[in-house]
Amino acid sequence: MPKKKPQIVTAAPHIWKPGHSPNDPDAEPGTGWEYITLRDLPGGDPEDKLDKYKKGGGPESGMPCMNCLKMTRIVDEVSALDILDKTFAIPDAKREALAAERVAILLCPTCESITQMRADAARSMSTRYALRKKE
Repeated sequence: MPKKKPQIVTAAPHIWKPGHSPNDPDAEPGTGWEYITLRDLPGGDPEDKLDKYKKGGGPESGMPCMNCLKMTRIVDEVSALDILDKTFAIPDAKREALAAERVAILLCPTCESITQMRADAARSMSTRYALRKKE
């Protein structure tokens, strides 16, 4: 009688750590975890988000566009809360901290793609780019 080959286990079954399984319920009371919820926008958002940025210029940001590699411009600086509040339901405890954070809106004048980044980083990058350009 031929010998039976032993079965080789190539991968151990995955065991989820407590709280990480996709089947676990979201945010149980008392855990301290808060999960974001998306706002329901029936029919989509009718606002043309690019319209107010297309009309304005702004200083060159120092960061090229990720699509066409042309230089983007800083067209606006807004509160992080303004951006997040359009999509997510923000808990009251987090609103004050997010209101203090600023986000710079970068627009490519060629392909009109928008990039967002921290405002302090955008200002710093723009200043360094302007100084290098003068040299």
